[in-house]
Amino acid sequence: MNTVPTNQQTPRLAAGNLNGDNLTDLVVEYTAKSGTVTPYFATGGGAFRKGASHSAGTSPTAVAIGKFNNDGFGDIAVATQTGVQILLGDSAGTFTTGSFIAYPYPSPQSIGFGSFFGTGLVLADFDKDGKLDLAVTTNLFVDVYWGTGTGSFSGVNSYAVQASPVSMLVADVNGDGYPDLAVPDNGEKLNVLVNRANRKFAGAINTASPLALGIVTADLNHDGKQDVAVSNFVQCSAPCNGKVSVLYGSGSGSLAAPKTYTIGMHGGAIAAGDVNGDGVLDLVVTNTYAGDNADTSVLLGIKGGGFQAARNYTLGALSNNAYLVDMNKDGKLDLVETGGVALGNGDGTFGPLKPYPQSVPFEQNTYARFTAYIGVGDFNGDGIHDVAAAFFANNAWEVWALIGDGKGGFTGHQLQDVNSQISTVVGLTVGKLIVGGPDDIVLANNTVDQFASIVNGQPVIFIGKGTGAFQEAALQPPLTDGAFEGTVKIADFNHDGIPDIGMSSGDQFVVDLGQGKGTFVAGPSFPVAPAFQTDNIAVADLNGDGWPDVLFPDVNGIERLINVPVPTVSPARLSYTANGTKTVTVRNTLSTTQSVTAALADPAMSAFKITAKTCNGALAPGATCTISVGLIGRAAASNDTLYVSAAGSVISQGALHGN
Repeated sequence: MNTVPTNQQTPRLAAGNLNGDNLTDLVVEYTAKSGTVTPYFATGGGAFRKGASHSAGTSPTAVAIGKFNNDGFGDIAVATQTGVQILLGDSAGTFTTGSFIAYPYPSPQSIGFGSFFGTGLVLADFDKDGKLDLAVTTNLFVDVYWGTGTGSFSGVNSYAVQASPVSMLVADVNGDGYPDLAVPDNGEKLNVLVNRANRKFAGAINTASPLALGIVTADLNHDGKQDVAVSNFVQCSAPCNGKVSVLYGSGSGSLAAPKTYTIGMHGGAIAAGDVNGDGVLDLVVTNTYAGDNADTSVLLGIKGGGFQAARNYTLGALSNNAYLVDMNKDGKLDLVETGGVALGNGDGTFGPLKPYPQSVPFEQNTYARFTAYIGVGDFNGDGIHDVAAAFFANNAWEVWALIGDGKGGFTGHQLQDVNSQISTVVGLTVGKLIVGGPDDIVLANNTVDQFASIVNGQPVIFIGKGTGAFQEAALQPPLTDGAFEGTVKIADFNHDGIPDIGMSSGDQFVVDLGQGKGTFVAGPSFPVAPAFQTDNIAVADLNGDGWPDVLFPDVNGIERLINVPVPTVSPARLSYTANGTKTVTVRNTLSTTQSVTAALADPAMSAFKITAKTCNGALAPGATCTISVGLIGRAAASNDTLYVSAAGSVISQGALHGN
């Protein structure tokens, strides 16, 4: 009887043909600090011949057998804590060390995460080019590497998944002939990455730029394409220097490798604007970390692309927000931040910070969340920028509308939480929730359920009256799993002409769909990796299709949720107070025919029933179809979900509720 050596953990096993004899061989991976893989060659009749052991690198975590080159013999891929080691086989059953694929992220220990790197490893021809590709889990992501057919791999596409993935499976889940990825995690969730062909999966794409904190999107090199700039936090004791990374966009949704610039402080929020009047966009960074030699950094843009070395200043305040707007209407951009307003001199420098009429305290609490958030808008229609501020003071969250006087000064009005909704604010945004209406204020808020066990992200809305006054709206649909993470943005995410609310919450991005009158219903959710100590996300059209995409900074880089145009589904939620039937309408707003289907989540046990539907196949451009759903009778409250799919992917998860 064979036993595992005392210095080894439980071994892992892979099966496949190694030496070209059409028999199924085995590879055993023995896990230790310096692990090994040992092949066992099938000799027929269930017997095996042990081969020579080979080094598997540092702390191997998974193993797979496949053919990575054209010699007809099986090769071995070994995932470790730092990358994937390829071992190339030959006719004699021996192996030589091939390429090593380093993960594009820092080690899990360096960023304070557990050791979940490489726990899932699978092989498949994902792009159907006849060459075997490789997918591996890396803590918060799935990385897909594309085989060249020569034993090496080129390029990587990374996709965020919820929590930390612990294994992975390949299967064609939607029957389109392309292999998809199913990824369970350690939080009892199943992530499914649907293969959309062309080397793309449905998921949040990640580009490496470690410890990204603040984020801004703009056409930084004036080529007509959206670019991205982030501040990269550094883990060191102040004073020390962080970085700014600039990633130029391709116009198709992808980003080039980052170009980095050192700044004279840790860094925090980042904004883009022409602060010296030369027609080229510049970058301004505010600091969130005490003890550095500066709290503001300015990187002046260079015509044609790139930035000058950072110029650092001390204005006297820390801030996790930065806006560049003309507050005093002199044609020069000013800096609006947590501590107040610094009027621009028009040459890339700023005057002394003018504080708000009441103190807006800035610090980080126990959960590494900030205690103050601001946004900029025009609340009374006078053409002068105003500021919304939410901050923690006097053991409670306060919300203020600061009405600008056109000189960089303000008059403050505190807004009343008449519905007692505000618990813990984790973000703030300003924008129009009603088309043609005045600016409104939306807070990203964390609430605890009645059992004090689940933290839910939930938007709190203050509807503007156009006079500088606001009215708190009714309680909005909660966004679950928001444990002290989150921020909020306003955009027309489903392209129906009505503003929606998007909110990051824990390890997901959820959309509350606007109904046209400042009311909202819960919409779809998408898995993302948790952000790093920040409430910043950005909304921009990265691929030029007219649909808003979403970008998130995180511990490993920049995630991009590319908004895929799909037919519209309305309403997103059906509520019943008695037995009866209600109808959902699907409209194909795309220029191509879509295959639309609908089904209930649990038709066998549900109190709901699809009584009729015309959504059962091809839907021409501009056409509509309907789904009628009836509550067939149940005394107790009933819930279900109506899934609407187009082109094999779910485009709507409509909540059904009956009292």
